[in-house]
Amino acid sequence: MAIQEKTFAQQAVDDSNETIYTATDTDILKTLIVTNNHTADVTVTIWVVPNSGSASDENVIIFERNVPIGDFFQLITYIPMETTGDSVVAVCSVADKATIYLGGASIT
Repeated sequence: MAIQEKTFAQQAVDDSNETIYTATDTDILKTLIVTNNHTADVTVTIWVVPNSGSASDENVIIFERNVPIGDFFQLITYIPMETTGDSVVAVCSVADKATIYLGGASIT
């Protein structure tokens, strides 16, 4: 068994549900950073979705979190994504005006 720390994703978030990352191994989501790069406040919702599932109230981890102009928030966590195909889905109130960074570790 090997543990590899890595960046899972770093990208702008769309204004419709968008898969940001899909697990390919047993992955552990450890750090999530959302940055507002807009000229107004934005809201962001993020889900950790089981393989073959969809974003819903049962798997939301951040719901309509306000991110002020030029600000960010960070979540330090430990969320196992134990099945290949588990995913992180996100949506922003304004397309491409929030950037999300996901970091963690893969166990192979």
